[in-house]
Amino acid sequence: HPAELTAHIKAVLARAAQTRPKPSVPEAAGVLGFLGTRGGTGTTTLALNVGVLLQQGGHDVIVAEMNPGHGTLALELKLESANGLGRLLGRDLKDIHLRSVESTLVAHRSGIRLLPASPHPSQSELARNVAQAEAVVKNLSSLCTTAILDLGAGLRPYTPTLIQRCSRVVLVVEPIYPSTAVAQAMLQDLETAGFGKNRFMLVLVTRMRTSLQVPWRQVQADLGVELAGIISPAPEQAHQASHAATPVVTLSPESLLTDQIRKLTDKVAAVLEPIHG
Repeated sequence: HPAELTAHIKAVLARAAQTRPKPSVPEAAGVLGFLGTRGGTGTTTLALNVGVLLQQGGHDVIVAEMNPGHGTLALELKLESANGLGRLLGRDLKDIHLRSVESTLVAHRSGIRLLPASPHPSQSELARNVAQAEAVVKNLSSLCTTAILDLGAGLRPYTPTLIQRCSRVVLVVEPIYPSTAVAQAMLQDLETAGFGKNRFMLVLVTRMRTSLQVPWRQVQADLGVELAGIISPAPEQAHQASHAATPVVTLSPESLLTDQIRKLTDKVAAVLEPIHG
C-alpha cells in the first residue's frame, strides 16, 4: 500500500540520518577581557603575559588590543605590523569575516597570535565603530580556544558590547585614591547597563609605597568584586622586557612578578568557560 511504503521509507531515512556523522561546528572560544580603570596601570602588559601563560598551558590564544589610538603592544614587542585593528575597524561589516580577520593576526614566537592597535591618536575615532568591533571579536572567537581582549582604560563606545561577549572581565585597579573611586563609578555605570559584578575579577597593581595604598580588603569590600590577584611593582623587569621585546613571564620565569601573574592566570583558567552559540 502506498501509505505503508511511504512510512517505511521515512523510517529508513530517519535511521540513516541518525547514523551519519554530524558536521563539526566550531565552538566559540572563551573570551576574557582586561579593563583598566585609569591609563598607565599595566592593563596591556597583564593581558599579554596572562595570554602567554595560558598558551603555555595548552590554550590556543589570541590577544587583541581592542583600544584604537592607544596601542602599545606593537611598541613593546617591536612588531612591524602595528595597525591590524584599525584596518579591520575601518572596513564595511561585510568585509569583516574569518579570512580577513585571520590574515590580520601577527604570530609571536611565544606561540600566541596578536591583533595590535595603532598608537596614533587619530585612530581613536574608530572606537565609534561598535558593530565592526563586535564582528572582529565574533570572528576571533572562532579562530582560537581563548581570546583575550585588552579593552583599554575607561568606558568607550564599544566597551559594553564587547563585555557582553566576555566570560569574565579582569578589572585592573591601582589601590590608591582616586583610582579606587574611579573604579567604583565605572562599576556603577556597568551595573546600570545590566552587568552583574559576578562577571568581574579584581586585580590590584601596586605602584606606590604601602603607606599610600588602600588596603586590599577595603578595596575588595568597596567594589564588591572578588580579588583575583595582586601585582607588585617591578619597573626594572618591565623595562628589560620592553627592551628585549619579550613578555616578562618569558624573560624572567622565576621572578616574583611572574609568580604573581601565574597565580592570576590559574584563577582565570579555572573560571574561563567557552561561550556556546
